[in-house]
Amino acid sequence: MKEYVVCDMCTATVLSEGISCDFCGNDFKNNGSSAEILRFKDEIDRKIYTTDLFELLNNINKSKYKDHPIILFRKAKVLLINYMANDGVIEAGEFCEVFHIVNSISKISEDYWTEFITYFSVLFPTSHTKLFLEDFKAIQSFLNSINRDEDKQIEDKLIQQMFISELGETFFKQFKFYTNSKNFINDNDFINNQKYVLNKYNEYLNKLKNTI
Repeated sequence: MKEYVVCDMCTATVLSEGISCDFCGNDFKNNGSSAEILRFKDEIDRKIYTTDLFELLNNINKSKYKDHPIILFRKAKVLLINYMANDGVIEAGEFCEVFHIVNSISKISEDYWTEFITYFSVLFPTSHTKLFLEDFKAIQSFLNSINRDEDKQIEDKLIQQMFISELGETFFKQFKFYTNSKNFINDNDFINNQKYVLNKYNEYLNKLKNTI
């Protein structure tokens, strides 16, 4: 993912993965505000899965670099995990807040959006979080308002999340197992179970599509 910082010496915009400024040769990774931003970025990356999220968010919000895209991207990641774990329910307002942050910084680099969708797709669906229809509709409306409605990867993952909320994690695991061609066994029990989960899934999916 391409991220950028400003060289303190010549104010040029440089790739954070570079060794030194391409324009003036400044060692921006070890000098000035650019170095502080990159060190804070590394700290967040280390702590995101191993520390108290409220403490981490508090440190981000107190930082003088809290509005820098590199830090905002990581704040969005922390917020998403925090909102998922907070009360076990994905609320539209919280979800849209996170994706608004990512969409705003994607104007600097579209890599932020692409990378965050990959991150989101790894986390969802999850058995630990519920998503209800009214929140799904509000999220759809928000994505449409920021011209991200064509990103079907988000919609597919959220539909799967509602599927788990409605039918349970056990059934969803059965669905994934019986619809994976690698698991196919040519006997009546397997085929009948496969038909059952497919019919139940399609029944729910059609019901859902009729309401959205």
